[in-house]
Amino acid sequence: MKVIPAPKDVAGHLLIDEGSPVLELVRLMNVNDRPLFYGTAHYSLIRFPDLEKKIARDESTYKILLEDYHTEIVSNDIIIDVIGATKNYAEFLECDIGANLFRILKIAFDANDQPVHL
Repeated sequence: MKVIPAPKDVAGHLLIDEGSPVLELVRLMNVNDRPLFYGTAHYSLIRFPDLEKKIARDESTYKILLEDYHTEIVSNDIIIDVIGATKNYAEFLECDIGANLFRILKIAFDANDQPVHL
């Protein structure tokens, strides 16, 4: 987890200015002690100030958004494609370099159809 300036593509999806502060939240999810997926989420810290201070390993980010920011996720846009595993992904996911992986781009929206996270 770190605060970064929003890259152009992230800013575009979140409808914020490029360079605005965003929380980059990286997670490796396991099932039965095996890696299932590696995910990176971005949240606008303009919209959700101090979110980086509220995130805990064992608490749902969506719960924090609802309780602290009164924001509920009600829909998602999802784009799925297939990529070859890079060296880093292969290490994280314990697969061969070049193995086919699904890449999922998900934009979550609130009840006002405003993007919450990428």
